[in-house]
Amino acid sequence: MNVWRYQICESVEIDAPLEKVYTLASNPELVPSYATEIARIELVRSLSEHLVLVRSYLKVMWLTFGSLYRYHYRPPTHYSGVQEGRGVIRGYFTLSFSSRGTGTSVSHTEG
Repeated sequence: MNVWRYQICESVEIDAPLEKVYTLASNPELVPSYATEIARIELVRSLSEHLVLVRSYLKVMWLTFGSLYRYHYRPPTHYSGVQEGRGVIRGYFTLSFSSRGTGTSVSHTEG
């Protein structure tokens, strides 16, 4: 069976220290301010020091859909998530952070 999947990759340089960029980018309350397709993110439960289960509310046109995601945190270099329980239609994202002089390089992949 052929399954169509998409994947996008982008990177950006930010003129701010690594730890500050990571802290802001990985804060669930702030994610909707830079990812406009996200209405909000709610913590469901912490699974471990680096793993949490969240419900992410995605905006699609005039509708909002809630989906469970497993978020993985490895400060200050990695933040990612994968959609839970969706079978073939299962989204994911990853953000990687690295120092570049006095700034930070952020690489983003999702699909």
